[in-house]
Amino acid sequence: MSYQDFRSFWPRAASLWRGIRRNRRTAAGGASFLRPGIYFPRSETLWARRGAHLPGHLLRTKGGRSSISARASTLYLRFRLMAGAFVVLGSRRGRTAELVVASFDGGIVVLDHAGSRVFRTYGTGRVSAADERRRRQFSDHVSAPQLWFRDDGAVVEEELIEGAYLGDVSHEQRAGLITILVEQFTALVAAYGSEAPSLTDRDLHVLLSQVDVPPGFARAWEASVIEWLSSETPWIPSPREANAKNIVMRSDGRPAPIDLGDLQVDPYFVYPVGILIAAGSEAIRRFLVGDEDYSFATLFAVADQSWDGTPSERTGLLLTRIAYAAHKDSLAEGDVDRAVFTASLRRRWEEVRDAFDRLPSGSSSRATPGP
Repeated sequence: MSYQDFRSFWPRAASLWRGIRRNRRTAAGGASFLRPGIYFPRSETLWARRGAHLPGHLLRTKGGRSSISARASTLYLRFRLMAGAFVVLGSRRGRTAELVVASFDGGIVVLDHAGSRVFRTYGTGRVSAADERRRRQFSDHVSAPQLWFRDDGAVVEEELIEGAYLGDVSHEQRAGLITILVEQFTALVAAYGSEAPSLTDRDLHVLLSQVDVPPGFARAWEASVIEWLSSETPWIPSPREANAKNIVMRSDGRPAPIDLGDLQVDPYFVYPVGILIAAGSEAIRRFLVGDEDYSFATLFAVADQSWDGTPSERTGLLLTRIAYAAHKDSLAEGDVDRAVFTASLRRRWEEVRDAFDRLPSGSSSRATPGP
């Protein structure tokens, strides 16, 4: 490394050093659950006991390389090791976890594969009584990990689910996981009732008229049925973000949504449709052309929502979910940041454009995607 390269590298390394020291303090807060030994950083957020086995999925999701350039990576890794290593002392009795993740909010996730448990704390503090009720209601109907609240909500203990992830299974298995999840949400809607809606179709229409919308999205929106958010729409406990790495397939084939610390209240269809989008272009295409229904008809019936399964309804449902998620991304202290909304809308539209591109040319749901 040249002197000039070193000078440009140092400020970034110093910033990452401080970040790792901060995350090390957070991760070391899980010592009461961790097996005694020396813990080394495997990324900026993941620590592992020396000799511990790291599951492949954990390396993919939490063990990514830093932003330091390849030429400086060896030096950075040494810095990271020096800044991040810590020692856990004490008796081993009752402590078998060997992996800990420092969360973005200042909490921790301790993974105990030997005991088949996950222990979570949250930087926001103890889990409130209302959040605990929602989480229990959710887990009563959705095959999420079993859970126990410890120390008056300061720690959430969960069943550790190990299995294939949504993105790693076949199209047929994905279809099965989505169908079961939709059926479970049907039971959740029937049992939970509804909380007060905070957004309607009109709100989205107004917002979309005020920003620069991708032309392809705009044309598809105008050609679709957009009547999914009214004052009568059920709002239920749902995970904040639907993605493929947060759905694990249990050994019996049921889906297990994980990382539920950000459980909140959303329209009843938002999470299931989000998982459909996360399942990829082929799953979306099969839904849009009517080859797969994934039991959505039963979900809409329980929610007292009309559903004929027409192409324009199917496209409208996906587009509403995209616009709703972009709106949620854009909220800052209750107000919409239009630049954030536009960026999120474009990103989320890009995720589904390929499925729209592959629709049969004669389909009545066909809307030229465009840019």
